[in-house]
Amino acid sequence: MGNHLKRKEVQEALAHGTGYDIKRKSNTNGEKYFYSATYFPERGEIVRSAVPYSAPLTASLERDYTFLYYTAGILALVAIVLYFRSRLTYSEQEKQRIKRQLTENAAHELKTPAATISGYLETIVENPTMPEYKRNEYIERCYAQSQRMSRLLSDMSTLTQLESSPSSVPDRAGTVDITKILYQLEEETKFQFESKNIELKLDIPEKIPVQADAALMYSMLQNIFSNTLAYATGATYFRVTAEEDSTPFGKGRGKDWVLRFIDNGVGVSSEHLPHLFERFYRTDKGRSRRLGGTGLGLAIVKNIAVRYGGYATAANTVGGGLTIEIGIKDM
Repeated sequence: MGNHLKRKEVQEALAHGTGYDIKRKSNTNGEKYFYSATYFPERGEIVRSAVPYSAPLTASLERDYTFLYYTAGILALVAIVLYFRSRLTYSEQEKQRIKRQLTENAAHELKTPAATISGYLETIVENPTMPEYKRNEYIERCYAQSQRMSRLLSDMSTLTQLESSPSSVPDRAGTVDITKILYQLEEETKFQFESKNIELKLDIPEKIPVQADAALMYSMLQNIFSNTLAYATGATYFRVTAEEDSTPFGKGRGKDWVLRFIDNGVGVSSEHLPHLFERFYRTDKGRSRRLGGTGLGLAIVKNIAVRYGGYATAANTVGGGLTIEIGIKDM
């Protein structure tokens, strides 16, 4: 037999300890073999073996597809479990982040009225001879700030429940007529709109039936009316429209009602539009606080809309002003 030192498996064994060559034809008999070699440096020997590719060996070396399918299934199941576990972990972390951020923002918002009340009361206590009219003025200001704190705490409670655990908010779902609520709000706010020389017009169907909680629907719509009264500077009209949309609004949400609240006031700068529904976001912080706003009204609007499979968006009205669009899913 010839010297096998130059064979591939032998050279690999000398270099790495082991080596092999798959399906090489033998120079001796012309058959195909699987060659392997192992080097034992302490003895200076190489053990080399050759196994012919007979039918039994070929069959034993074939892939076990059943095993591969089983392994692939197990890996897919593990991947799904890990995915949902990571999503759950992320969801819990996001809830904690929202709560922490809300707490920090709330502390900041409550600081101003609390300091104002404290300052006025301290002045009253330290000045017993203060004129009666001045004392009453300070007391009225304290009362106004306390009312603002009360509204803020109420809005915070509602928003926290809506965002962290919607099921914790009482939901007395039934058929609610949005038209009735809008006419109720028109009656409640008409003098405020008249005092600002804003024409309020409802261009809505006779009935807008949806499956929802009446109190939540009222809160959502009332916040939009309040927002318009507070911030639609220079507006001469406020128009409410509603239509039934037989095509999916957004992405495949199905048959819905689309409500639009349109004014022709100063509108909102484009950089503020994407943030209007965020908690405590204000385009003019000083003016908002002077008006007694909590900075949570539109956040509540969006959360209630989303709770019922809908959406809330804001865009500048063509020609000036702001248009808020609310999608309410016909459950």
